[in-house]
Amino acid sequence: MFGIRKFEKALRCLQEESRKSDIKIQHIQILIKLTLAQPDFVSYQDIQKHLDMTKASVSRNMKLLGKLMKKEQGQWVDKGLGLVKVQMNPYNTRELIATLSDRGKTVMKKVNDVLNH
Repeated sequence: MFGIRKFEKALRCLQEESRKSDIKIQHIQILIKLTLAQPDFVSYQDIQKHLDMTKASVSRNMKLLGKLMKKEQGQWVDKGLGLVKVQMNPYNTRELIATLSDRGKTVMKKVNDVLNH
């Protein structure tokens, strides 16, 4: 049961650090995939394939994990978590690639530290 307690503590850490109490399993899967790929970028297609997600699901989840611009009271506000950064692949401009942002690296390091102590 010790492993389950560590997992629960790591999940709580991720929720607190990301400031999102209802973080979903897809978000965790993407963050783990990007963490394991460091320092490289991961294409949306790789995420789709390895995590068995639709193109729309990957896009929606990446917006929430990165920048999610929403209009509130006439102003555009970033509602994203700022944990990932997305850019166009410089070698294939039809492809989006992602990696952890500096904030995402910090959060995932804290989660890793919880699991290793």
